[in-house]
Amino acid sequence: MLVRKLDNNKVVIIDLGYNSAQEQEFLAINQNSGYMVVDTLPYSETYPEYSNYKWEADAIVVDDVENEKQFTANRVQEYKDYLTKTDFKMTSDYDQETAAVIILRQEARDFIRSNLGE
Repeated sequence: MLVRKLDNNKVVIIDLGYNSAQEQEFLAINQNSGYMVVDTLPYSETYPEYSNYKWEADAIVVDDVENEKQFTANRVQEYKDYLTKTDFKMTSDYDQETAAVIILRQEARDFIRSNLGE
């Protein structure tokens, strides 16, 4: 697997679809550019669905600070989408029970406000 260490010590996966020989050739051509070939990357127990990495103490480690930011941003967007999707349920002519929707909408607004300052 081809990765690159950026100047800010972030490590990103480079997916060029190369086989091992092509990766080695790529490294030979792009020496001193922060490219590396690795067999595996570390696993995040806390945020397994995200893949943010950084270079620390001469090794690639999981960047759970960035993973948490990405998780929070995704969660905020999910809540915003929920609020948009349920706006019609708050109209006076809607004929179904809205107690659960009211509670969930308040949770969504609280999360958004606490994470975006809105």
